[in-house]
Amino acid sequence: MECIAYGKYSACSNCSSTDSLRDKAEKIKKEIDIMFGLRELTKVWEPCNIYDSAIIGHGGSIGMFTEIGPNVTIGDRVRIGKGCFIPEGITIGDDCFIGPHVCFSNDMYPPGVREDWQRTYILNGASIGANVSIRPGVTIGRNSLVGMGAVVTCDIPDNEVWAGVPAIMIRNNYKLKEGVEND
Repeated sequence: MECIAYGKYSACSNCSSTDSLRDKAEKIKKEIDIMFGLRELTKVWEPCNIYDSAIIGHGGSIGMFTEIGPNVTIGDRVRIGKGCFIPEGITIGDDCFIGPHVCFSNDMYPPGVREDWQRTYILNGASIGANVSIRPGVTIGRNSLVGMGAVVTCDIPDNEVWAGVPAIMIRNNYKLKEGVEND
């Protein structure tokens, strides 16, 4: 049915047409998700730059103005804030939180050759606060927390809280919520 006021593809609430703008937009979004290898439940806020070879799990959210480089792996249920830079060689596990404007690097001495780039690993359940910078080649442990604005220059063990410039350990045996045991 065509809406008298807005035409055939209107999102007008008076229209009973199944070809509304909203339906078309959802169909296009699903096609884009499939094209980029995203599962249906991952929400990508536009504009974003996600390379074709990036692997992204389901149930997550990717904030606008985020760049996800080639050969990046992101697990299930990962929330990535606005304006993050995630270059090639980064692996993020399941159930992680990456705050807004987090910056990863893969090149210790830029501009370097690709063979010298280092991989960085964010293990399951880790949370990284806003504006954190992460040096190439580090591993952030399971269920660890990095405070906002920190500069991570070394590996962070499981279940610890780190903050500062450079980041130092603030607390160990960190629990995500009171009464919840870490695996």
